Amino acid sequence: MLPKMLPQARIWVYNYNSNCYSDNDPEVDILGLGESFLERLWFAKSEDVGNRPIAFVGSCFGGIVVAQALERASRDKKYKGILRSTAGIVFLGTPLRGTKTASIARWLVWLRGCLGKETSDTLIKALEEKERSLGIVIQDFAKVAISYNLQIWITDYIPQVELVSRESACLDGHKHIQLNARHAMMNKFRGPDDDKFILVSSALKETFDNRRVAQGRIQAAADPEAGQIICVLDALDECKESDRFDLIETVKMFYLKLNRDKVTKTKLKFLITSRPYFNIERRFRQLTKKMPTIRLRGEEETESIRRKINFVIEHNVSELKSKLELDDSLSSLIKTELLKITHRTYLWLHLTFKVIRSSIGFTKSKFREIISTLPNTVKNAYQAILDKSKDKIRTKKLLHIVVSTTRPLTLQEMSIALAVQSNHKSYDDLDLENEGKQKETIRNLCGLFINVINKKVYLIHQTAKEFLVCKDAKLDPSCLGTWKQSLVPRESNLVIVKSCIWYLLFTVFERNPPLIDPRSVRKNGFRNMHSFFDYAAVYWVHHFRKAEPVQDVAFLESTLTLCNNRSKRCRTWRMIYGMATGTWLQRYQSVMAIKLVSYLGLIQQVELLIEKGADVNAQGGHYGNALQAASSRGHESIAQLLIEKGADVGVPIKDGSQHPPR
Repeated sequence: MLPKMLPQARIWVYNYNSNCYSDNDPEVDILGLGESFLERLWFAKSEDVGNRPIAFVGSCFGGIVVAQALERASRDKKYKGILRSTAGIVFLGTPLRGTKTASIARWLVWLRGCLGKETSDTLIKALEEKERSLGIVIQDFAKVAISYNLQIWITDYIPQVELVSRESACLDGHKHIQLNARHAMMNKFRGPDDDKFILVSSALKETFDNRRVAQGRIQAAADPEAGQIICVLDALDECKESDRFDLIETVKMFYLKLNRDKVTKTKLKFLITSRPYFNIERRFRQLTKKMPTIRLRGEEETESIRRKINFVIEHNVSELKSKLELDDSLSSLIKTELLKITHRTYLWLHLTFKVIRSSIGFTKSKFREIISTLPNTVKNAYQAILDKSKDKIRTKKLLHIVVSTTRPLTLQEMSIALAVQSNHKSYDDLDLENEGKQKETIRNLCGLFINVINKKVYLIHQTAKEFLVCKDAKLDPSCLGTWKQSLVPRESNLVIVKSCIWYLLFTVFERNPPLIDPRSVRKNGFRNMHSFFDYAAVYWVHHFRKAEPVQDVAFLESTLTLCNNRSKRCRTWRMIYGMATGTWLQRYQSVMAIKLVSYLGLIQQVELLIEKGADVNAQGGHYGNALQAASSRGHESIAQLLIEKGADVGVPIKDGSQHPPR
């Protein structure tokens, strides 16, 4: 039936041995099955599939095998091609969060053993709702699905005997299809007119169609009838490393496929600029050996670049003379002073002319003074810009925030982060300016050092961050300059995490939180009403860990208030955090504080709670206890601390099974 729906598809079936009831085969687990499947797929892809898009259909436990395989592929260069070729996945009743009936299956395994049959319950154990290995697999897979833009379809069903609950069969944020069938019949169809088949096959068809559209945009560039297309990738060296290498790999795959298909002409060309770093150049070598490439070595054209900068200087001075009504002697002085600078760059020139233009209204004598003290390097230009700040304390706080945040903040987010203090309990305490005034305030603080683009706050250039941030964490603070290398990363993270915590402790988040339902947060405009909540909830843990050890005891105590499981605000930020990270925190209304901070890797909070008498062996909810929660995330120092404080490595969880830490 499926070949008629997808006539150009190659359809494969992969059978695996779950060894729950078999007599002779060796025992396997989730990791083993996923890796075996991945290796088999890699051979098939290299021999037969090539770069064809792939869609998976995983039924019940088979869906977990697919998820494990793709998560594994994301961590191994050998298998990255499979992940890039993956268009989407259809999960048919897959117990993504385990199943209560795993214990029933284990009784069947035990009974079969009593009858003299060789059996194993390894895979059944993995399906238990509280089994942490399954939770880790699905959490990591959810991140991979987002990173690679995989189209995910989740099917649930009308339960009779509920083998897999609807909650377990769903993955938040992805499309759901309800099939009117029992669990055992989800992958069985009466014929092409079966409603279940139509729904599943249509999902597959849409998945391939979406991938085809995306690929078509690239293939259109290879059409001989297409016009010339030039894609400019500027400052490749300033991209995030993982994104940079994925981008290089995508460009390589495009051209190597043309080479393999013996396509001699394409209208799509790339112009890529970057500093000449070895680890970037070597990733292009396979491509440059096979495809025509023009390498413009800017580092060998210093004199030519200097001459071109001179032309720009002459043009800008002429423009400046006209706009500021300068006389010939003054404009000539500007030009002479600028041409004296030996190491001229476009960035330096850009900054210098911004400094000059901002000096409109000065007398000629004052203007001559400015010209005589023009910065002769980019770093000196940065120093000159920041030295003009009228409020150096607020300016430095703003710069701490800009260099440490994981993404650019909006004007509204920045205004809140900059204004909030430990004694503030509401928006009224902040006394925020309107949006137009916010931009003006930021510009007054940092001058030309900050750009506001699409209402988001950026540094003027990547080199501005290099100018500000001190790379030597052990350097004596007294040795730091006023601006140059004045920002220590640990201190910067402490500044932003304090803003996050103080904001999350606003009374409004305790008195009027949203309904504890991820869907309500998306629909009721909560994030629009409280613009900084999203960033604060998702990233405060990240910043706190980078700021450790925190010496401020009062602030440390305030983080425990935020982790109080009886608090409504705790449930709210956990839900936002869980939604963003794909973790279980969004799904549980009550989590013991000792287990929560252990799971998040906050060792100072763990120590403080233990000092206050927290029970390290307290049981309940996901992961059972604090030791299991810490171990599941690889927080070895916390696990060791808990064991030293009396945590039982074999304490049973509610179903009575033993879970030693990993």
